[in-house]
Amino acid sequence: MIEKKIKLTFLSNTMTQPLNRYLNGFECEHLNIDTVAQTLSAKLKTDYLILLLDTSYYAQDGFLNTESCLRAEKLEALLHLFRSNNTAKIIVSNITGNFLNINSGLYQQQCQKLFEINQKIENFSTISDVTILNVHKLANDLGQQNFYNRKNGFLFQMPWTQAALAAIANAVCEIIQLFNCTRKKVLVLDADNTLWGGIVGEDGIDNIDIDQNYPGIIYRFFQQQLKQLQKSGLLLTLASKNNKQDVKEVFNKKNMPLTWDDFVVKKVNWQPKAQNIEEIANTLNVGLESILFLDDNTFELSETEARLGIDTIKISVANPIENLNIFDNLISVKALNINNEDREKTAQYQKQNKRTVYQKQFISMEDYLRSIEMKITMFTNNTSQLKRITQLINKTNQFNLTTRRYDETEVSNMMGMHQVFSFSLNDKFGDLGIISVVIVKDNNIDTFLISCRALGRNIEQKILHLVTKHTSLPLRSCYIKTAKNEQVSCFYDKFASLSDKEESDSKNYQLVSTVKDVSYIQETA
Repeated sequence: MIEKKIKLTFLSNTMTQPLNRYLNGFECEHLNIDTVAQTLSAKLKTDYLILLLDTSYYAQDGFLNTESCLRAEKLEALLHLFRSNNTAKIIVSNITGNFLNINSGLYQQQCQKLFEINQKIENFSTISDVTILNVHKLANDLGQQNFYNRKNGFLFQMPWTQAALAAIANAVCEIIQLFNCTRKKVLVLDADNTLWGGIVGEDGIDNIDIDQNYPGIIYRFFQQQLKQLQKSGLLLTLASKNNKQDVKEVFNKKNMPLTWDDFVVKKVNWQPKAQNIEEIANTLNVGLESILFLDDNTFELSETEARLGIDTIKISVANPIENLNIFDNLISVKALNINNEDREKTAQYQKQNKRTVYQKQFISMEDYLRSIEMKITMFTNNTSQLKRITQLINKTNQFNLTTRRYDETEVSNMMGMHQVFSFSLNDKFGDLGIISVVIVKDNNIDTFLISCRALGRNIEQKILHLVTKHTSLPLRSCYIKTAKNEQVSCFYDKFASLSDKEESDSKNYQLVSTVKDVSYIQETA
């Protein structure tokens, strides 16, 4: 059977047909130039609509002005209209500028206007299944003279050089990959010759390289990159064969971008790295496929990869500046959009560590759960949470009764036709954000999932109580077996009756009454 090619439809104010030579694996369609308004106002059958608009779309005779910003706002309205009629994913280019430099003030005015327009374009990504093609960065990387061919632009409405076309095509391919792959959740990092140069146990704290001089400044820059990844939602953990006090002392005495508390789990001991990484996965309740391990030692990487099957990256010791290119070329750590939940992830796990310490004061789990003052809020068809809801649907594996995956447009459509419940949770230690999604279609629970960080609190019964309280009964539900959700195989057994013969990989249920409430979890409006 021949696999159907992904269809890309290009909509532009320039000629885009030359991109075909760089996109052989796709079916490419190129709409007529300058038909943006007509196309976005109609229905279109494609997988991806790519709006590749150069600066001239917004500029008047080569200059950006207030009217240029209004044109960006009109484009956003057209994208909303297109989304209401179409399911295609949308890739929109931002713009770059090659302005006349006769005066620094005039030049800066144009740059400021360019920044303003690009910020408006960035806001397009709040629309479901819309993301931004960063042409501005591509042009900066190549240089304006290597990116644009002005003569061809005026003669043939084809302003891109061959190098620019290749860069644009590569960026489009990367975005399509990001639409279809799951991002890593956890980085496991070695310490010596990874976070700093040298071995603290042999060289001593004063002689390791992590300062403003070469090569120590390289390691500072690497730590800054790790800090950015952390802010984007990746969790940093430490797995180092070392004396814990020595490593902790480095963080106490050295002024580094990363602090000891930036690592949500620290395994600093003499155990095999594979064992430590398994324990990290268990502590964070994530699958091994969600972990990326970085180390300078080939033996450690090979042993861990063979034993756990996780992805690994070799850190260069001989030429540490190479390490600064790792994340630019690593698609598994990139993300199409970063939401508030992502930005707060490290803080949420730090609060979880406090909960774990606090829990040890209690003999009874129920006494502990009562003491932390949990409050849950239920939302119905909340479009402002669309990206987070979609993220949970596509990332949650363990507590996921059906593991059905939907993109933003599909979730948005379900919000218009069915009940998409989302639940946020907070307690005395802080806000855990949106932690659960339940989708009910025609009295059938299509999706029921809970983020792993909220498990172990009896929150699942509370959520089911609220769902049965706010829907019409009887309510059908099911469990569909996957490789990762065995822990919930008997979840419905406590609340519902089997409605037909049990299959080897699925069970169907019927809920005929409201599930009993969990009194120590308070419901808020």
